[in-house]
Amino acid sequence: MSVFPGWEQEGGPPPPVPPETDVYAHIEGLAREEEWLEEQDEPRHKERLESVRRDLDRLHALLTRRHERRGS
Repeated sequence: MSVFPGWEQEGGPPPPVPPETDVYAHIEGLAREEEWLEEQDEPRHKERLESVRRDLDRLHALLTRRHERRGS
């Protein structure tokens, strides 16, 4: 289940995540977009897929560092 209504529908790409959304919703949106892009077999989606992966890796690193600083 997604926090973004309509993403469960098959077909086109998920809608872009507005920047003012909650950080977890933003991460979920990027992860969903990554899944959709991985299913596409078109070279035109490769650049966006790499961009989404970089963003997810960066967010993961930031959250990991935050977790380590908090000692949790």
